[in-house]
Amino acid sequence: MGSLIQSKINQVEARIQQYKDSELFSEVEKEKEIKKLEAELEKLQLERAKEIEVNNSEEIK
Repeated sequence: MGSLIQSKINQVEARIQQYKDSELFSEVEKEKEIKKLEAELEKLQLERAKEIEVNNSEEIK
């Protein structure tokens, strides 16, 4: 499961970079899309962090 979340994180990070590098969109469009992607990225990172906490607590027992 962790690798699936990491894969999604990598995809979102790549999309953010594509928007930053792209000249196909106006600055306003870029900013709007990047903000959405950054929110998605934050959710995925929290999901991954929760998963790490669960795995670590199981190992401690």
